[in-house]
Amino acid sequence: MQRGVIKFSPESISFALPLLPQSTQDTTLLQQKFQHALQSGGTTEIMLSEDEADILLDCLPTPQQGENPSATTVRKDLIDFLQRMRSPQASGGESGLMSKLNPLNWFK
Repeated sequence: MQRGVIKFSPESISFALPLLPQSTQDTTLLQQKFQHALQSGGTTEIMLSEDEADILLDCLPTPQQGENPSATTVRKDLIDFLQRMRSPQASGGESGLMSKLNPLNWFK
């Protein structure tokens, strides 16, 4: 599992925090990260795993025309973050399905 740093504004954090479900250990840790970042004020860098970014992305409402600008910003930031994490350069080579399809990687 890869981790990376993502920057969130206080507005983005305030928007995303209430959307997180209360039920799992992963979301509890994520809530703690966001609450700490919100208390520190200003734009904050948060270390996230790919799984945490996926959880956040899944919690966002469906994109709609005229939606809250914070929703658009959070969604865009998370998608950019995940694309960076999943790019071949981030993992030191091919990633995802393409790596599995490459016969040279079958026995690694």
